[in-house]
Amino acid sequence: MKTRLFIMAAAAAMLLAACEKDHDVAQDANTGRNVNGKGKQVVKMTTIEYEDWTNYTRGYARGSSHSWSGNTISSVRGLRYENGTETSGQQYNVSYVYDGDVLKELRVEYADDKYQNYRFTYTDGLLTAIYETYMYEVEGWNMTTLTYSDGKIHEITEDDGTHTSRSVLTWEGDNVIRNEEYYRYSYDGYVTESNTIYDYTYDDKKNPMRFEDPAIAFAFGGISRLSANNVTEMTISRQDYSGTHSYTYTYEDDYPVKRVEEYISINTGANANVTNTTYYEYADGTGSGQVPQIFTITVESNDRSLGTVYYDGEYAAGTTAVIGATGSYQHAFRCWSDGNTDNPRSITVNANATYTAIFGNSN
Repeated sequence: MKTRLFIMAAAAAMLLAACEKDHDVAQDANTGRNVNGKGKQVVKMTTIEYEDWTNYTRGYARGSSHSWSGNTISSVRGLRYENGTETSGQQYNVSYVYDGDVLKELRVEYADDKYQNYRFTYTDGLLTAIYETYMYEVEGWNMTTLTYSDGKIHEITEDDGTHTSRSVLTWEGDNVIRNEEYYRYSYDGYVTESNTIYDYTYDDKKNPMRFEDPAIAFAFGGISRLSANNVTEMTISRQDYSGTHSYTYTYEDDYPVKRVEEYISINTGANANVTNTTYYEYADGTGSGQVPQIFTITVESNDRSLGTVYYDGEYAAGTTAVIGATGSYQHAFRCWSDGNTDNPRSITVNANATYTAIFGNSN
């Protein structure tokens, strides 16, 4: 869904669990907020992503931790890893403004005075509009309106002055099985349009990522956060691309403690096999202790004018990192600083390590 709501997509992904609730417990009729505290509360998410390219791999580790005060999030902290150690870098603050049990505003404050601010409008107890203002690389705004059919969100329209989009949802039971998205961009007389269809299949287990409150869903996750069960396959179809994301889960008590997502990423004509592994930890202790040790592989050039290297990354213990080096004009890779001459080079990761590529004249 092409939307300014996701302008900070990487950071927002870390916040996805910020207000998650168990959809089996008692909920407020208007807002869906957990009102009895018996549901599972996600307190930590950790994702390790690998991009496997032809001549190198690249790893990322990210996450978020969440503190609860009864049924309400009291703090959210972004997580990252430096030299294999979990840190609280890339911090952000989230604040909530309620009118009784109705979420009226949500504000996310990042470093360097960056922010996103959401205001929510309700009609007869249903969320019908979201107005977002943001400061990231530039200031901007986005207006989202929602229409309903049989008590479920049926259509979503968005407008930020240059981009407009419309999504039509198809439901099967409590799950969204199709999102047909129509997108239009208009600027300075230039207009482009595209249509994308997202098809979803599900298991029959409980989705901890479901946001009972659509205000939270559309601030931090969008359409996939509305469904009751866990997505096992998402197929994307548009004029110039089709692809499938596959998801497998490990469960405890019908809740996932681990999710593995696999798909092919297309970038500037090259393809990479991408694997994302997400670990969920709950307030009742479910899922605790399963995140593997994460190490950092640093890759350097002895002289950047002579050649480039690929790539720094974070990797789980026991996995394989593939690094590479390319000489610039009239220069060539000679060896790594430890004498190894493999290029690309495969490394079994079991500690933080730095590898320096040595370049010299090509003749």
